Amino acid sequence: MAITLCHISAWEFWCSVRPGNPGFPPVSHARSRISSLSISDESMLSEISRPIHVLVTDPKIRPRSKDFISHVLTHALPKGYLLNVGNECYIASPELCFVQLAEKLPLLELIQQGYELCGTYCISNNEMYKCVPLTTVKRLKAYSKTAHIRGSKKACRALQSILDSSPSPMEPALAMLFS
Repeated sequence: MAITLCHISAWEFWCSVRPGNPGFPPVSHARSRISSLSISDESMLSEISRPIHVLVTDPKIRPRSKDFISHVLTHALPKGYLLNVGNECYIASPELCFVQLAEKLPLLELIQQGYELCGTYCISNNEMYKCVPLTTVKRLKAYSKTAHIRGSKKACRALQSILDSSPSPMEPALAMLFS
């Protein structure tokens, strides 16, 4: 059975495989690494906190377990927003993940997450590392404007405050302080 990680679980996945994290080989662009990932469901899921957020297309196929929270998506997503990582595992793209996070996060926290997605840093285990950006503000805006899912309006609002290539979490903190 295929599994599609979404929401906070997709965020945790992107943080765990982000180029620049210790033990992750550097690549020219984060998305190019996805096609060469070779992981099993079990190893991937061990890095994700519980409960695991999964995307389903029909409420009847929701996992019945305390280890999962399912989110129903009844319409097709544009090509490229669910990325195959092998072994019947899919991940919400960084752009879809950002809009999904907008459903739950306060605006300021969403802005911080957006800066990290588009920045040249990542935070893992309370440590900061130099990384390749996972996406750009332009890509986030393009998806947020056309996505007809919960969170898209809030994502668009947050994107008004986000810039590409931030080198550390201090830049978004200063930007939010002065806005």
